[in-house]
Amino acid sequence: YHNPGTAPNEGSSYFDGTNDYLKVANNTSLALGTGDFTIECWVYFPFSSLQGGSNRRIFCLDDGGNFADNLQILVDDGGVNRAGNLFLYSNSILGSLDTDCRFGSYKHIAVVRNSGTLDFYLDGVSKSSVSNTQDYSPGGASGPSPMIGATGAGTGDYNGNISNLRMVKGTAVYTSGFTVPTDPLTDITNTQLLTCQNNTGAITDASSNSHVITAFGNVQASSSNPF
Repeated sequence: YHNPGTAPNEGSSYFDGTNDYLKVANNTSLALGTGDFTIECWVYFPFSSLQGGSNRRIFCLDDGGNFADNLQILVDDGGVNRAGNLFLYSNSILGSLDTDCRFGSYKHIAVVRNSGTLDFYLDGVSKSSVSNTQDYSPGGASGPSPMIGATGAGTGDYNGNISNLRMVKGTAVYTSGFTVPTDPLTDITNTQLLTCQNNTGAITDASSNSHVITAFGNVQASSSNPF
């Protein structure tokens, strides 16, 4: 893992932990509602980057803050040599993806709702499963404005790489344990957002929606990738 990318989509986005984040323009298509969905990506934590850090956001469905309908994936400080706990947040902590997600290698995470059951996968292994029928439709009439790497309040700054973040609405891509993909993710049916793939240039949405993504701070496209 942590290889230099050669193909244009063999890359990631690097966040330095200080006011770095990506913001996707509001769109009603990004509301997940009460149906099935899949949010997945690879994360990489540089050694010691989270020591003393807490509640650093990998993904927020909206920039509106900590409300029940704003689905969030975050990492909490786990101490020396550990990135600690990966959590799902929806007004309250629903569950942990893993209690020992170590530094120094890419980890694939997937949050999947399938027929009212929400599963958290780490490297293809289900770590937690809970009943969930929450309506994830923040943002009102304008629709959600997803954030990657921070919260809407400008806090919870993520430090590390995020690669191939894909949000699929209406499909539970994984319904049981699975083999982690070995190639960059693609724009499959029902993909609403696909980003943090390119290894140079501006960070864009590679889905057919071509959502506008604005980079704040010093977020950079990186050749680092999990493939």
